[in-house]
Amino acid sequence: PERQVAPLPPFIQQLVGILVNRGVIKADQMPNSAAVNIFNAGDCMPPVLEHHDFERPIFVVSLKSQQRIVFGQKIRTPKAGEFSGDFELMLPRRSVLVLEGHSADVTKHAKPCADTQRVELVLRCARAKAGSRASGPGGGGAV
Repeated sequence: PERQVAPLPPFIQQLVGILVNRGVIKADQMPNSAAVNIFNAGDCMPPVLEHHDFERPIFVVSLKSQQRIVFGQKIRTPKAGEFSGDFELMLPRRSVLVLEGHSADVTKHAKPCADTQRVELVLRCARAKAGSRASGPGGGGAV
C-alpha cells in the first residue's frame, strides 16, 4: 500500500535545509520522517538494526550533549546499560551521524547509558511502499 507521510514540522524543515546547504544531506536524500529521542542521565538504547521501511541514508543529529555509540553484528551487554561491540564512536554535540550501507543494513548499534540528558533527532525517508527496496541514490539496494 502507498504510504501517506505528514509534512515535517517547520523547525525540522529548517534544520534539514541547513544540512542540505552544508552538503550533509543531498537533494535526492530528503527525509520525510523525524523521531526525537530524549535520553535522561542513565537512559540507554539497546542494540537495534535500522528497519528497511526507511530509505538509506539515515541521519542522526546529536543535540544537547555528546553520546557514545557502539556498533557490531554481535553487541554484548557486560552489565545493564553498557554495551561492547566491534567499534565505538563518540557523537559530539551538534554532530550528524550518517548511517548507510553496511552500518545501516547489517551492523547493529546501541547507545550506552547517557551521563547527562541527551537529545537526538533521527531523520529518515519512509519508503513509498511498505517493504519495497529502492536502489540508486538514497536507496538501500539489496542486502
